[in-house]
Amino acid sequence: MDDSKKLDLILEKLSSMDDRLGSVENKFSAVENKFSAVENKVIESEQNIIQQVDKKIAESENLILKELDRLEIHLEKEVDQVQKNLDEIKQFYRINKLESDNTTLLLQMYNNLEEKIKELESKIA
Repeated sequence: MDDSKKLDLILEKLSSMDDRLGSVENKFSAVENKFSAVENKVIESEQNIIQQVDKKIAESENLILKELDRLEIHLEKEVDQVQKNLDEIKQFYRINKLESDNTTLLLQMYNNLEEKIKELESKIA
């Protein structure tokens, strides 16, 4: 084979290799595009998940706050009832103390009258 044929053969093989290399580059480009599309979908999914998680957290916070408000109202009612009961007990205690004081005074008056009666009986007799 002479040199020109060898050179033509080499050029033909190089041309074929260039074509194959172009084809490979196109395939890599297609793969990169697909990879980029998948990456975009992953980013979009991540953002969607974050939004959903944020929404669920906000809903949970609202639910907890509502329950705390309900519990606060319930406990305030109970505290009010306990305060009312305590006031009634204090009032009963005051009344009872006054009655006791009155009873003591009446007994003292009775004893004084009894002594005066005995003195009068002894003076009369």
